[in-house]
Amino acid sequence: MRRKADRPTLDTVFVFGAGASHDASKALDPFAAHTAPLDKHFCGRIKSHATSSTCPAWVKETAELILASWRDAKPFENCGLEEAVLLQAAHLNFLNAIQPRRLPVLRWHARLKLSSESEFVYHLAHIVAYILRQCREKPSRPFGKVADKFFRGTRPSRVKNRVITFNYDILFDRHLLSKFHERDVYFEDIGYGSGVGRDDPLLLKLHGSANWFIFENEYDEVFSRKPLSEKAYDIGHVGLITGMSPATDHERCPLIIPPIPDKPITRISLFTSLWARALEYLEGAKKIVICGYSLPETDIMARTLFKSVRNSGVTDISIVDSDGATLGRWRGLLDRKVNRQVRWHYFASFSEYVEQECR
Repeated sequence: MRRKADRPTLDTVFVFGAGASHDASKALDPFAAHTAPLDKHFCGRIKSHATSSTCPAWVKETAELILASWRDAKPFENCGLEEAVLLQAAHLNFLNAIQPRRLPVLRWHARLKLSSESEFVYHLAHIVAYILRQCREKPSRPFGKVADKFFRGTRPSRVKNRVITFNYDILFDRHLLSKFHERDVYFEDIGYGSGVGRDDPLLLKLHGSANWFIFENEYDEVFSRKPLSEKAYDIGHVGLITGMSPATDHERCPLIIPPIPDKPITRISLFTSLWARALEYLEGAKKIVICGYSLPETDIMARTLFKSVRNSGVTDISIVDSDGATLGRWRGLLDRKVNRQVRWHYFASFSEYVEQECR
């Protein structure tokens, strides 16, 4: 991490969780493509693609493959995405441990079953990215209004606000990418070429993004549980998906970190850098807005991140969540880490926050 004197001076740092994207996205038919990302119906939408006549053939085949490989008694479509990944990973890891020869790794044929956690995650990442990239914002533009007020102009050096997000979707990203270069939005080395970008990007995506990709051989290095060296793995190339989502046979995989039990975040240099920068942003902010992130007990890395924050200069902390108890959890975590004179604010919804703060 950089010395405190070398860090950018920040005004407001936003922390976006799934609740922010849920409130900001279109609320249509639960199984429609343009609907709330990663809501309780998400696995049901994956299942609906198995019988769809309008989606690309690879999406239909991937959905069929995921369903055919499902090993839990609870129906796949009744699970949340995190629950589905954890259940399937547990089953596959156990079966591979006791019957490895009966579960060959077979990737490319839709009629064959997925037999390992990394195989399951590989295919799931593709269809998750495909669905999330179709999500659209509400006509009221809550994310757009935040971008208009806090990320004005076209010169990123003048912007003193930042966003940290745990979300894969690109609902907020679209607004920043329409104003700034992709390497100013994400990180210096994204895409092709060099010499453009910042080491204090506007948007930190701590679990990856539906519009980032890596090549298949590097995916295998990162997610196949191969023993890695003590040094964090340096991904050779992270590209930006600007057209159609890559199919499962195109040698590219969306770079998203799924909720598997052993997230490889600390084993990938890109993500160790992003998480280190997130701590710097939180410690350098005058105001912190935590929107739609309820601090779940299962997200150990995120809890450790926030427990590590030391910020005596913060003046305001806003909690935006439909569950009022979330405010108490955040106060219990941060009260001793920040200025005792900090002003706490609570908003019951993202729309309420936008109406009051983005006029």
